[in-house]
Formats: sequence, structure tokens, C-alpha cells
Amino acid sequence: MTRQLLDEQADRLIVRLTLTSCWTSKKRHQTIRRQAHSQDAVNKAVQAINDALNGQPTDYDALQEAVAAAPTNRQKDSYLNASDPEKYDQAVSAGQKLLDEQKAGQAHSQDAVNKAVQAINDALNGQPTDYNALQPAEDSRCRTNQQSGCR
Repeated sequence: MTRQLLDEQADRLIVRLTLTSCWTSKKRHQTIRRQAHSQDAVNKAVQAINDALNGQPTDYDALQEAVAAAPTNRQKDSYLNASDPEKYDQAVSAGQKLLDEQKAGQAHSQDAVNKAVQAINDALNGQPTDYNALQPAEDSRCRTNQQSGCR
């Protein structure tokens, strides 16, 4: 991850703190305007910045696989019998958006990527279709109609 991307991510993480920037001697100095923020909120912002700056690069592989598998998954029982197939479609779209943003240079936290993968997987909650009841009905149809081609 480039330094610029890390700086941008750090800036987004401290949205609650109002920052002003000034440039002196070609160095960027940031000062925090003192507003009503709890020490806990400031500590969390500092920790989030440190985690972003010291963390490992975000791994998008699982998200890429989950999004790429969408056309195949839409043919499976887990999608066809899902409680809300539209939820799966929305989760895949959100995952694709993260991938598109990543390709455009925007960084994302590993947590955000993991949550997108989890949302995709959670939406595939359909159970296998039970065809067992179909065979007796077909057998009955064949006996009643004496059709050729029935077993």
C-alpha cells in the first residue's frame, strides 16, 4: 500500500476529529482543533491509524473468489432456495464495488473486506431441493396413464 493511500485511509479513520493542514518546509503538519471528544474516542482513532499504518496489506483474494463464483452460485440450491436471493445479489454488488475501488487505488481495511466476504457467504443460505417426493408422484402418473417411456 502506498504512503498516499495510507494517509488517505488514516484521514478517513479520524473523521470525528476536525483536521486542518498547513504546509511548512515541504512537510505536512496537522493540528487538531480542540473540540468535545472523549479520550476514548481519540485513543480509538489513534489506534485505528496505527493499525492502518502498521498493518499488513489488505488481502482481497477471498473477496475476488466470492464475487467470481456468483454466476455459478446463482445456479445452485443455496441461492435458488435462499431466504432472500436479492440479499446475495446486493452483497455481491457491494463486494464488486470494493474490488473496483481497490483497482482505482482506494485502500480498504481487512475487516471491511472480510465483512463483504461474510455477507456474500451468509446470503447463500438455501437448503438443497428435496426431489424425493417427486418420484412417487411420477410413478403414480405412469401407472395411471400407462404412458410409454415410464419406467
